[in-house]
Amino acid sequence: MDDLPDVAHVYRWAIAAEFLTARGTKIVAGRCAGDLKRDPLSAWFKAATTLLEHGILDGFQRGWRKSYVELLDAGAGPILEAILEVGGEAPLTAIEDLAWEQVARVYSYDPDDDADRQHVVRLVKAMMTQFADIGTLTCQDANVVLTGLGNALASAAAVMSSDEHLD
Repeated sequence: MDDLPDVAHVYRWAIAAEFLTARGTKIVAGRCAGDLKRDPLSAWFKAATTLLEHGILDGFQRGWRKSYVELLDAGAGPILEAILEVGGEAPLTAIEDLAWEQVARVYSYDPDDDADRQHVVRLVKAMMTQFADIGTLTCQDANVVLTGLGNALASAAAVMSSDEHLD
């Protein structure tokens, strides 16, 4: 797993989404595996919401990362919601700036610290790449544009966050 972090991420994601199940030393089809063939849109939705819940920046491995990565992960859903609210398209630089402002404020970083800012920018770009990989958005002319699936996931993220506020 350490040698293939991308494979490890997909494996953990598939386990969390219940597409796979680990039984002892065997990996078998999980409870939701049949949905991949029977209802691919439902399976995609399950995978995408699982990714939001666990953290798009590989939140399956909590504890080994800087704590602000979890803060960024928690903001993934709200980022999609915000893009949807402004018409489904936003400049990537605006998303990077907002993420950096939040991290700098919460962790009392110097807002002018370019090294820490660049690390946050790399993480935001990794997040956008993950979203693009699952078909949620595209990057066009330095803008992030939600796809139809992205609109659905942004709406689901809004519902998920409003449910959290009710708890």
